[in-house]
Amino acid sequence: APNLATVTQPVAENNLLHEIDQITTQILAAVQKAQTNGVGGEKITVPGGGKKTFVVNRVVPVGEQRRIKRQFMKVVTDDGQTPASAAHAAEMFVDFFLRQVAAE
Repeated sequence: APNLATVTQPVAENNLLHEIDQITTQILAAVQKAQTNGVGGEKITVPGGGKKTFVVNRVVPVGEQRRIKRQFMKVVTDDGQTPASAAHAAEMFVDFFLRQVAAE
């Protein structure tokens, strides 16, 4: 059996991971923009999610946002929960983000 490190990832999977990374970055940018006034509770539109919106009830520091994103990327890559599409990833990330923020 080949060494796991030498097994090449399918190109489609690499592209999807890149798209997931991009969409999560865009979502966090939207969160940061909504928090510029220093308070939570703004309605945030999910980038690429049509008319979907979500509300973060508190200010989430950038460091915490990065940690949540890293955890999410680990979940989708390591735990076999790879989303079917970038749009699905956006929904999953928003749900994951809100659960993490509520748990703090």
